[in-house]
Amino acid sequence: MFTDEFLDHLPDNPVEALEKLIHKFQEWESANRFKMKKHPDFNGHYPDMLKAYAVLQAYSEAHDLKIVFPDLNVNNKDENVLNISKAFNHYANSKLRQLKMVQEKLDFQLIKDQYAQKFGRSFAYQFSDGDLRKTQNLLRLLGHIVSRSDYLDENHMNRLVNRIQRSLQILHKKSVNLDPIWGLIGDAGVVISRYGSKADSIANRIFEIIEIIWRTQAITENLESGINNPFLGD
Repeated sequence: MFTDEFLDHLPDNPVEALEKLIHKFQEWESANRFKMKKHPDFNGHYPDMLKAYAVLQAYSEAHDLKIVFPDLNVNNKDENVLNISKAFNHYANSKLRQLKMVQEKLDFQLIKDQYAQKFGRSFAYQFSDGDLRKTQNLLRLLGHIVSRSDYLDENHMNRLVNRIQRSLQILHKKSVNLDPIWGLIGDAGVVISRYGSKADSIANRIFEIIEIIWRTQAITENLESGINNPFLGD
């Protein structure tokens, strides 16, 4: 049911990943419902259900989803089959609906902020035309370097590409939220610590981007011209 290949290619977004886990289980359950109802041990399917239940619990704990999980009864496989099915089809589905509502609110707020910027009714960090173009070009270059690297594992590469894409989406001449771009500092620390000098091209592009972001933020906040960010050093 949940092969290693399937799990390795789960999306980074917990909403999308949870939806895939539930859908995969429901497909499997639909194909095997009659056999499982006749005999829980049929063709070894009961261990598959236990593995699926363990995967769902592990994913929930890893992402702090707080899904309700009924306890398993070692003496009653029929009851366990029902509870595992309930965990996916009711409890996990309920959590998925909650997560989607939160995501929709965040997406709506992003759209609202963009229009607030357009109408001049919201605080925003204002880039010069040159800094905006340079930052966009550096982000695209960074994405190209990351996607063509031969030392990043696939999951790490996908996370970096997603952050870069998100950074490009929120970057405008007037930008309300620069947090996704500041998050690149953590990524730079990870690649330097893990890959050393091999990752210099990634780390250097990130530092160039952050220098522009800090300069823009400092100007917007009316700080002294040319001031360094005390957390970034000289």
